[in-house]
Amino acid sequence: MALILSLLRTFSGRSGRGMLAKIVGGPLLGVVLGMVRRGGLGALLDRFRGTGLAEKADSWVGTGPNTPLDPNELERALGSEELQRIAEQTGMSVDEVRDKLAAGLPEVVNHLTPRGIVPDDDSLGSIIEKLSRFLPR
Repeated sequence: MALILSLLRTFSGRSGRGMLAKIVGGPLLGVVLGMVRRGGLGALLDRFRGTGLAEKADSWVGTGPNTPLDPNELERALGSEELQRIAEQTGMSVDEVRDKLAAGLPEVVNHLTPRGIVPDDDSLGSIIEKLSRFLPR
């Protein structure tokens, strides 16, 4: 329960700690959490690992500092079609989606793996479901 409360404050802006909501934005954050819930965090990380970004992806899970992600690296991992779909879903431009996801995704992953361990899909799905209720639609 403590993890859920901490994530809620971080994601949604409760108690002034919503830096992810500021970086990524409510609708886009909801999309990212939906991607994680549908495919699993491990699968999302594998997309980055498969495009030569394993060291960066592993830093987001690890307990040390997060290695920044460049917008072009994000596009390489997710693909231009996925970014276009997200842009249409959120009403943002593709460039805006790329920039915000590149800045925010490492932090989202970091906060979903506070002990440096990728949670199993069932546990993560439950956490995200609870968090999603509080995000703007």
